[in-house]
Amino acid sequence: MAAEKSPSERICAHMNAQHSSSIHDYALFFARLPSSLARTATLTSVSTEKLTLTITSAHGATSTVNIPLHPPMADLGESRERLVALAHEAMEGLGRSRYTVTRWVPPGPLGAVVSAAVCFGYWSFWNGAVQFARGGFVREYIFMGGLDAVAAVLAGYCKVFFCGILAIHVAECVWMQNTRLPKHSVFTGSALWWKWIAATFIEGIGSVKRFDGEVRRLQAEGKKAH
Repeated sequence: MAAEKSPSERICAHMNAQHSSSIHDYALFFARLPSSLARTATLTSVSTEKLTLTITSAHGATSTVNIPLHPPMADLGESRERLVALAHEAMEGLGRSRYTVTRWVPPGPLGAVVSAAVCFGYWSFWNGAVQFARGGFVREYIFMGGLDAVAAVLAGYCKVFFCGILAIHVAECVWMQNTRLPKHSVFTGSALWWKWIAATFIEGIGSVKRFDGEVRRLQAEGKKAH
């Protein structure tokens, strides 16, 4: 019969399996480790006075780092609350919010219409010399064969309009990245990051507003929990 795990072992197993990102943050913020080492950190011991992390170098050598607890815990029954508080302190110390966005919110009906319109705009202006000329889809079915002066201007400056739309939406993606995504632990290159960036590139400000709405939802849930 296997020996029952100690409280420290149970806590470490849970943290390593379910909260590895928090351990990474502990290593970055409290232990001041470089990211390359912090990524390897595992929690190997919890006492009332300290956390012990084990890290692995690029050459496979292991070493331990201790993170003192101030004030010490009365017993390990306080560990959950203390570890959560440390995770929040580390996240905010690293410039991230405690409110972690973990899902992508799809657009509503209006957002879907805007996305379709933007995609149609990209397509129309990229092929503007054809689309705004006689026989082109836009000229014949959107402009109903009329609006000759408007069609002539759009055909003549189609690449300018295309580049303008592209520049605006790229700028919105940069804005989203610089002010929101990493702050709320949507890490660059992750599947979730690609969803939010792609939605922002297509839809623009509507995607940014949905992201802000998701953060407000998390904040409201946090207040209810307290």
